[in-house]
Amino acid sequence: PVRIIARRGQYYLLDHENPLTFTMTLFQVPTAMGKGVLVSPTTHGNLLIGPTAEDIPDGTDVATTREGLNDVLDKARLTWPGLSTRTVITNFSGIRAHEASGDFIIGAVEGAPEGAFEAIGIESPGLSAAPAIGEELGDWVAYWLKLPRNPAYREPTPLPKAFNQMNEKERAAAYENNPDYGRIVCRCEQVTEAEVRYAIRRPVGATSLDGVKRRTRAGMGRCQGGFCSPRVMEILCEELNLSPTQVTKFGGDSWILSGDLNVQQEEQA
Repeated sequence: PVRIIARRGQYYLLDHENPLTFTMTLFQVPTAMGKGVLVSPTTHGNLLIGPTAEDIPDGTDVATTREGLNDVLDKARLTWPGLSTRTVITNFSGIRAHEASGDFIIGAVEGAPEGAFEAIGIESPGLSAAPAIGEELGDWVAYWLKLPRNPAYREPTPLPKAFNQMNEKERAAAYENNPDYGRIVCRCEQVTEAEVRYAIRRPVGATSLDGVKRRTRAGMGRCQGGFCSPRVMEILCEELNLSPTQVTKFGGDSWILSGDLNVQQEEQA
């Protein structure tokens, strides 16, 4: 039988550096709990420090703890003695579904009726492996169902080049084509109004503050959305015909605003 253990990993994220202190991931000696605490550059010019490896009873508990974060720093400094917390912009944690007897259990479900497939215990490097795992499982399912290739299938449209990755000539051309490229919404990550609006209008577009953040990086920088969130909320309202009190952080009941202060004052008067 499969036995899943919730294993929490806590991280620090450091602000952009130019040039980066490290240009490749630094590994420590692995332990029975995983690959240990890493110092790793990201594709966006940050440094990621972590994770811990804590088996916890609640698989939804993504809190960070002082003990866990101190453990990250202590172990990371064995690799990088000069590590400072002055450039930390956020910390966070995530849960890995550790399988007690192994990892990367992929394929037909043992003991289940034919046609049932699974992907269990996907640990490190699960994120890198996910596209290939998805393709392989898709091929198995298609083979089992004898699905023909869809002749009307269209490849996904490539995303526009990010403004912060453009050179001066490309930026001028983008602005000429769409003046919204001339208005910066997120200073930290150099995200423009054009990119925010496209993130909302595109297929499976953003409908929340975090939805815009994950598609554009607006709110992922040093201020963590402190300056750009109000403008992103305004654009969401304009594009989706919402009132400000209807905008959420990540859907559901994660409301940003609780009401209109002017209306509340009038009611109290």
